Amino acid sequence: MEPLVLKYLPTASDEALVAMRECWVKTIELLKDKDSRVCIAAFSLKSAGTNYNYNFASLLPKQLTTNLLTAVEKVFLSASELSAHKIDALEAENYLTDIKSKLNRVYGDDLDLLAKEDDWLKHSDRVSEMLLALYRETQKIPAERQGNLLRYMLSGLSASSSRLQPAADKKPDPTGTWTWSTAGRNGGPERKCTLKLNLEGERVTGTLTAPGSGGQMSDLTISEGRLKDGEISFAVSREFQGNKITAKYNGNINGDSIRGKIGTEQNGQALSRDWEAKRVPQQLSDEERALWEKISRVSRFNPRSP
Repeated sequence: MEPLVLKYLPTASDEALVAMRECWVKTIELLKDKDSRVCIAAFSLKSAGTNYNYNFASLLPKQLTTNLLTAVEKVFLSASELSAHKIDALEAENYLTDIKSKLNRVYGDDLDLLAKEDDWLKHSDRVSEMLLALYRETQKIPAERQGNLLRYMLSGLSASSSRLQPAADKKPDPTGTWTWSTAGRNGGPERKCTLKLNLEGERVTGTLTAPGSGGQMSDLTISEGRLKDGEISFAVSREFQGNKITAKYNGNINGDSIRGKIGTEQNGQALSRDWEAKRVPQQLSDEERALWEKISRVSRFNPRSP
């Protein structure tokens, strides 16, 4: 589950980040002396490659496994709230500089290995030891500032932090599958919508699969699709009792979320409601997909179908 978890860590809450960090520390403490290569495989599938497929849960105490799964759930659920977490980069870099200075006195030039994840498995003993020391140092700063530091380290903003992620430098791209749910009519079950999009230049094409008034799912081709300056817009039309009803979607793409409005017209009056969609991660395991489905049901939408 590592790639999916790492993807959402930078947008998770402070509580979720600290909970994950505590689990990382305990995991390294337990595994580094038993088998440092297994320890590195637990933290870096990129470094371990495909030849190291371990059932890590069987190597960890039941309580730690439970804590880890709880922390992962906190990451997903808090990231799904789409709350903006402002990073105080200057403060975080100052803390990191102090931490790096302390670790450099102990590990010297070996500390550079933390930024070279491809080499972690080759130096598993040393890297495991340094990762543990790094995360222990983050435990020593004021509790209320630990979330900011961890988010900074995981966001790819710092050259001196470990677990670097590529900095977000790409233009927004809506290509992929997006989902959202709305409350069912008259207390009925949730109504899930699935939107598949493709981008060609600034032109956006795709299909919306959504329930109609009777609950039957139908595939609707979008029209007027466009992406400009990170804002996506398109229209979806359907027939209802001999009348053509068109809903116009507008939203801003921010990573794997779209937030905006759906506009319609009823009896000559313009109506508008909030719209949020989440991109479905690709190549999920059954376990990851089940958790994603759970997260996608955290909805703040107007309880009406599109």
